[in-house]
Amino acid sequence: MNNNAYIGIDLGTSGCRAIAIDDASNIIARSQLAFNDSDTSPYSTEQDPLYHWQCVYQVVSQLIAKISQQQYKIQSIAVDATSGSILVTDQLGNPQTPILMYNDARAVEQAKTIADIAPAQSGAHGASSGLAKLLYLLQHNPLLQSPDIH
Repeated sequence: MNNNAYIGIDLGTSGCRAIAIDDASNIIARSQLAFNDSDTSPYSTEQDPLYHWQCVYQVVSQLIAKISQQQYKIQSIAVDATSGSILVTDQLGNPQTPILMYNDARAVEQAKTIADIAPAQSGAHGASSGLAKLLYLLQHNPLLQSPDIH
C-alpha cells in the first residue's frame, strides 16, 4: 500500500482549513478553526498576522496528528489565501503590519493616484486593490520605508 499524503491549507476570510488526501484523492483527514472577528470600521478590515499563524499552526498540527496515526508520508503541501489581502514583512518574514483584508477599502486617496496612472483595464484600480493598500501602508507608516521591508 502506498501511504502518500498531500495537504491543502486554505487561509480564508472566516478561518483556516486543512485537508489531507491520498494518491486516489480520498480524504484522509480534515481540520479547521474559525477566526475571531476582524477589526473593522466602515472602510477597513484588518486581522492580526500572528493570530493567523497560530491558527495555521494549530490546524496543521491537528491534521498531521491524524495522518501520522495512519503512517502516511506527506509528499507536498499547497497553500492558498484570500486574494487581495496584503501583509508587509521584513526580510525574515516577520510581520510589520496587520493584514489588510481583501475587502479593506480605506485606500481611497491612493486609488485616485492609481486611476490617474494605470491603464483602464488594470486590476490595480479601486481602494481595495493590493497596490492601493500597499501605498496606503507605505504612506501611513514611515518605518516601512526601510529597504528591509518586503
